[in-house]
Amino acid sequence: MNYPRQLKWPVCLAGLCGLLSGFSSTLASADCMPCEATFTPYEAAYVTVYKNLNLEGSRSLRRQDDGRFILTNKAKKMGSSISEHSLFTWEDNAIQVDEYAMTRSILGIKRKYHNRYDWAKGVVSVTGAVDVDLSLDNHPLDLLSYQLALRCDLEQGKEQVSYPVVARDRIKRYEFKVNGKETLKTRLGELETLVVDRLRKDSDRTTRIWLAPDLNYLLVKLEQYEAKDNASYRLELKEVSFH
Repeated sequence: MNYPRQLKWPVCLAGLCGLLSGFSSTLASADCMPCEATFTPYEAAYVTVYKNLNLEGSRSLRRQDDGRFILTNKAKKMGSSISEHSLFTWEDNAIQVDEYAMTRSILGIKRKYHNRYDWAKGVVSVTGAVDVDLSLDNHPLDLLSYQLALRCDLEQGKEQVSYPVVARDRIKRYEFKVNGKETLKTRLGELETLVVDRLRKDSDRTTRIWLAPDLNYLLVKLEQYEAKDNASYRLELKEVSFH
């Protein structure tokens, strides 16, 4: 591997947890949590190509002083920009979202969405193109946090998963399936990756993603194509550091 040596530490820590569990389940549960590698804070830079626009992007995961995590995604260039974040807690092996926000401006077309999750009332209030309250009965995620849930499940060896996700003014079911392994040439060198396809019914959109176990199952490449609009979206990892 041609990436910095320090990037291996979170993965080694996760492997140590698995080793400890073989000797003492009590010790392992006290010192290690499920998906520890997935929730290691990081900063990553990506190249994003959207509708023939080349955007410089960044993603980061941080843990705040109050114990909550914030996952951010940003990309911009020449007047076009995308900015979104998800604020959530990780408790009882589950992500519980508090807030999601997205602002996008592409070729002068602007979109803005803001989701507020009120778990006491059991609703998520969505503001954007349409304002609506949706039920939290199925514990839905958002358009960023489901990606962490996917990484967590892959870290635990699952090969087919699905998640309820608040997408604009409705809750959709996002399904994924591992479609093998591939050695991918990246800007960080060659990486062994899991190839994952999103499963869709009656859709002209295809999505394939590559995640690297040696980088805490981080997304290293994504390709999406919409036949209806003849539009493509591609994202590739440039660099990453873990904290």
